[in-house]
Amino acid sequence: MKYFEFSGKVQRSEFWATSIILFVLFFICIVSATAITAFNMFIGIIAVLATIVASAWAQMAVIAKRCRDAGINPWWTAACYIPYLGFIIWIVIGCLSTDKEVQA
Repeated sequence: MKYFEFSGKVQRSEFWATSIILFVLFFICIVSATAITAFNMFIGIIAVLATIVASAWAQMAVIAKRCRDAGINPWWTAACYIPYLGFIIWIVIGCLSTDKEVQA
C-alpha cells in the first residue's frame, strides 16, 4: 500500500493498522527531534516540522482512501482536522463498513 497517494481504497483493518503505526512513528520522531533540539535548535525545529508534515500527509491519504472505500466523499478528510470534532469524525470514518456498491 502506498501511504502517500490519495488514489485507491483502504479497508478498516488497514486504516487502523496504519493509524497506529503512524502514531507510534510520529511519537518516536517527535521525541527524537526534541532531543536533537537540545543540541541544535534549528535542526530540531526542522526535524519536528518534517515529521508533522509527513505524518499528516500520510494520515490524510489513508483517511481519503478509507472514505472512498466506505462510499462517502473523500472531502470528509478535511473534517478530521476540525479541533475536537475531528477526532470523532475520524473514529466514525474508521468504523464505517465497506460500501458494497463501491467494492463491485
